[in-house]
Amino acid sequence: MTAPRALSPLPPPAAAPGPASPAAGVSLPSRMRQYYALTKPRVVQLIVFCAAIGMLLATPSWPDWRLVVPAVIGIWLVAAAAAAFNCLVEQRIDSRMARDATTARRRLRSRRQRSGGSAATKA
Repeated sequence: MTAPRALSPLPPPAAAPGPASPAAGVSLPSRMRQYYALTKPRVVQLIVFCAAIGMLLATPSWPDWRLVVPAVIGIWLVAAAAAAFNCLVEQRIDSRMARDATTARRRLRSRRQRSGGSAATKA
């Protein structure tokens, strides 16, 4: 019987890409698509859908749309910001996973990920 292998520590975070990096010369529409992908829109869509169903089931009659619409928008923004921050926090772990496809989180600098998540949180 062999002894279990100890897990190796995570490597230090990669340095932020410099001006010659692919992220430096990205057009604005491309960068906006990357920010949108960073928010994991399909997961956020499911979260918003579940919250909206919860609002419909919470009252005996139809809820007031003047409350539902801002609530749904707020839930969407908070969930999108949480997804963006999650990509930032798990960046090192995801870089070691062989199954992880290239996504926006590898093309945007950490500073831009933080600012995108912060912008969604503040909105």
